[in-house]
Amino acid sequence: MPFQNAIGFYMQGGPVFDPKTANLISRLTAKGETPTTPRQTAMNTAIVALRAAGLFETMFDVLVVTRGYGEYTTKENWIQDAHHALGVNNPTYTAGIGYNNNGSSSCIDSQYTPSTNGILYTLNDASYGFKMSGVSGANTLNGGINCSVGSYGAALFNCSSLFGLWTAAISAGYNTLIRINSSNASLMVNSSKLDYSTNSTSLPSVSMNILAYNAGSWRQSFSASTQILEMYWMGKSMTQAQFLTFQGIMNTYFASI
Repeated sequence: MPFQNAIGFYMQGGPVFDPKTANLISRLTAKGETPTTPRQTAMNTAIVALRAAGLFETMFDVLVVTRGYGEYTTKENWIQDAHHALGVNNPTYTAGIGYNNNGSSSCIDSQYTPSTNGILYTLNDASYGFKMSGVSGANTLNGGINCSVGSYGAALFNCSSLFGLWTAAISAGYNTLIRINSSNASLMVNSSKLDYSTNSTSLPSVSMNILAYNAGSWRQSFSASTQILEMYWMGKSMTQAQFLTFQGIMNTYFASI
């Protein structure tokens, strides 16, 4: 007879993971990169907790955990078999640490264009975020504030001053921009939150970058090479309470790998 504990369903002889975990592991195995059993268990623990909190397939179109072991594992979208991370000009991968760039030309392409790929990410209900470590210098990790309309922060936030505040507020840890509705947005950094009045215009029509941002169809303002990308996500807006819950679950995951 099966029984259930905190990390999923078990039967005599071994674990049977949550279906979302099993699907993710199957995809990685097909690419020749099966995570070790302890890491599979850690992934399952995180996914079960995220699903229970409504922070998995009902929140995100894209969730890529770039801190881990194996270049397929650290580029795979946990949510669906699409929009996996793509290295541009060979960003540096360090096992157990994450990705960083050369400060001038390399970055991560999410292969996710909100205007065509967005499901939960919509014009007036959206979020983009990442977790970073390393040193935040003058050239901060401003990647992913993707501009397809006008300059800086357009499309999702349409406000050049908001981009400047985002740049100034970047710090190690969790950073996210939230589109709450057509006229309101928030910046959340770890446990802090700033609210803004700024109108939405249109969804980004180019693939979102991390460690650099798009101005139309080209990349610029590459992040400092001392900054390390540990994960990123795109999806619908989340409350501050949800954001803090998300951080707690993922911090537990990172501590376990």
